[in-house]
Amino acid sequence: MFGRVRGPAGISRFRLHRQELFAPLDGAQTVFVMDRLIPRLGMAKAATSLIHGLDPHSSVGVLVIAGPPSHEALRRAVFLGHRAGLRGRLAAVRQLRQIGRRHDVQFVAVGTWAATTFALANLGRRTPMILWEHTVLPWRIRHQPTVTACAVALRLLLARKLHKVVSVSDANARTVQMLTGRRVPTVVIPNWADEKAEHPTRGSMREPAKAARDSVSLLGIGSLDPGKNWRLAITALTRLPDRCQLQIAGDGPDRDELSRLADELDVGPRVTLPGYVESVGPLLEEADVVVHPSFAETFGYVLMEAASYRKPVAVLDMPAMNEFVPSLVCGAIAARPEPEAYARAIEQALTTDWQYDAAASHRAKLLNHTAIVAAWREVLGAG
Repeated sequence: MFGRVRGPAGISRFRLHRQELFAPLDGAQTVFVMDRLIPRLGMAKAATSLIHGLDPHSSVGVLVIAGPPSHEALRRAVFLGHRAGLRGRLAAVRQLRQIGRRHDVQFVAVGTWAATTFALANLGRRTPMILWEHTVLPWRIRHQPTVTACAVALRLLLARKLHKVVSVSDANARTVQMLTGRRVPTVVIPNWADEKAEHPTRGSMREPAKAARDSVSLLGIGSLDPGKNWRLAITALTRLPDRCQLQIAGDGPDRDELSRLADELDVGPRVTLPGYVESVGPLLEEADVVVHPSFAETFGYVLMEAASYRKPVAVLDMPAMNEFVPSLVCGAIAARPEPEAYARAIEQALTTDWQYDAAASHRAKLLNHTAIVAAWREVLGAG
């Protein structure tokens, strides 16, 4: 696909290696460029599902910069195998520049970091690129250095290199348009969420008497980092009856700090931190309320998981949670990120007679796989 091999033996061997490396992408009309596929969370999950959904209509490949190959069955996939972080990105530049020579392929960068790496590797070229953006939101830009760097890259580098931007939520799209000065066409296509059958768990037909049960299970799912704001959920326990127990499934840098906070507030016996859980289905089966006090989510997979199990959620009045709750996901919104307000939201989530069927109907219309594939095919020029 790169033409005949000529020149000195060293160059010939390099080109042969290059041909072998990128051979799985032969025939691909669209190539998704990703940072990594493992662990298969968030956008990695969305990208994998979308690629499978698009492949019957258009030959789709995936190029993964860092990490080991995924066990996911992908027909056209190249794993460069570099380490995560800056060193891995620098090591990938030459390879990304080589693949960037392809003029018969449309590149989709999954996330601003992947887009920035690909753009730097192809400086001086007019390589068409679509950005699938899922990171930038005002709170994150102000408080998370990596997202601040993404915003700088969008404003100073990518605004001139991008053909289009696909955002995963309205709030995300507004932020992208602010950063690019509306110079790049931006559309909103919701993430591909697994179409699961509703789980008729014991919480789906909750009776008012349930609020008086001896034990109430509050479940949090997500990384233990400052942006997820688990401190608020733990502190809110001090405003809730002793029967309320909190379990947070996830791991991260805040684990020890959260454990100390629970002990300091005398709610340690009521808080469980089991670490990363591969399958949260059994936990959702047993949960009464899914707590998600995150400061910012571009697309709330945890909320969708809770909805599929007909579990109410308690969230903050922040994007994009306030776009989903309560119309798509049954639950309560805390007016302020304060323990008293969040405790009241948990109590509201627990005691309200939620209309799960209506929310499921709204999700089916918005997150319809056929509509998502059609929207992406239009973006890719294959509509």
